[in-house]
Amino acid sequence: MVAQAINFLILLLILNKFLFKPVVQLLSDRKKKVEEGIKQSEQAKVELTKAQEEARKIMSKAVEDAQKLQNESKKTAEQEVTKILSAAQMRAEKIIEGAKTSAAAEEEKVERQAKAKIAELVSVAVEKILEQKQDEKEIDRLIQKI
Repeated sequence: MVAQAINFLILLLILNKFLFKPVVQLLSDRKKKVEEGIKQSEQAKVELTKAQEEARKIMSKAVEDAQKLQNESKKTAEQEVTKILSAAQMRAEKIIEGAKTSAAAEEEKVERQAKAKIAELVSVAVEKILEQKQDEKEIDRLIQKI
């Protein structure tokens, strides 16, 4: 019985040295790895949250910048339209003024031609009257009528 107790103690020492300590060490290492994994996972969550917040800020800024750019483009386009319309209005006014000037010149030309024609007709009429050799009173009377 003492031999069995000694054998049992020897077996316990051998199992303790070669089996229990390595298993306990393995379990301890595994526990450390799991704890490190959990720690890294929590850090990754925090970093992910930060990255998401930063992405939201960047997107918000991008939307704001795009809105500003759109507003500026719209304002520039409106100014350009106003400028083009103003130039078109000025050109139309110049064309109208040119047409008025041209019409006035044409009217003056027609008036001069009409006066010249009337003067020619009067001259022809006077010649015909003189050809008929009417007396001077008749000529004076006709001239005053004209």
